[in-house]
Amino acid sequence: MISEVEWRHDLHQRGSRWTLGDGRLVVTARISRLVCLDPHDGTVNWDVPAGTWPYGLAHGPGSCLVLPQTPSDLICLDAVHGAVRWRAGLARYTGHLTVTTSAVLVGGWRGYTPMTAFEPVTGERLWRTPAPVAVQEPFASGGSVLVAEAGTGRVQAVDPRTGEAELVGELPEPVREYDAEPVFVRFDDERVLLSGQTALWELRPADGRFRQLSQAFYGRPPVVVGGQIWLPDGRDALLLDGDGRPCARVTPAGRFAGAAAVRAGHVVADSEGHLTLLTPEGGRLGRVRIDRKILAVRNLDADRILVLGKGSVSAVRIRV
Repeated sequence: MISEVEWRHDLHQRGSRWTLGDGRLVVTARISRLVCLDPHDGTVNWDVPAGTWPYGLAHGPGSCLVLPQTPSDLICLDAVHGAVRWRAGLARYTGHLTVTTSAVLVGGWRGYTPMTAFEPVTGERLWRTPAPVAVQEPFASGGSVLVAEAGTGRVQAVDPRTGEAELVGELPEPVREYDAEPVFVRFDDERVLLSGQTALWELRPADGRFRQLSQAFYGRPPVVVGGQIWLPDGRDALLLDGDGRPCARVTPAGRFAGAAAVRAGHVVADSEGHLTLLTPEGGRLGRVRIDRKILAVRNLDADRILVLGKGSVSAVRIRV
């Protein structure tokens, strides 16, 4: 296995959030700033103040949305220049951020605040629930937003423009409760993975069907790579096929920190800064250390991945 760090950008902090969209990588830096980079060469497009330690960060239609802890605002930035398009004042502890083409949804984190929706271009408020609600991070699916109620197995499809909700279905167990990780993970155009309290489930939003995929579930969200599922299992990582059947078990050098697919195979990252290259069947092709710590990885193209480290973000080329 051969790896080459093509560029690296210092963040001067432990990077807490990042988002990739429309050919732009936006990442938190220096506690109170957002930096927009060209993911292909690391060029800085803009660097602006945007509050501290965001609850959420996401790309919208020609924009970047950030939900900082302080100030308690939802801020919409122009994706090209980083200028503020609009901002909306919110109640303190308004967590969760979900962006669709027709609305921006916030709120429901830990049951502290109502859910509120805003028009993505103008920032006009579209609707708000009459009281605080306790939900896991909502998930955009088709023309709706999936919302899982904390403490139950109920999943609803919410119209992002009107707030009207329809019951999709109910798991036979409560959904897993996360503070800062997703309970829904996209598998493909028809299926969504849903983390239950003790098992991993497959949901088909179109007809509300649930199917248990795996009982070997230790609480952290799955990662979908090339039609397969990486499931953190204690210190190990379990590789499942699309039907939930185990394919391989891998023991990284540190805690599992994510996975990505490249032309050469699957790349598994661990918390101790290593990248391990595997075949789609789980066979090991090589391992290299590229950073002191790795927090997350994601695909850039067929041969490169983006790596979020303890104090930097980088692009790494992988080949055999």
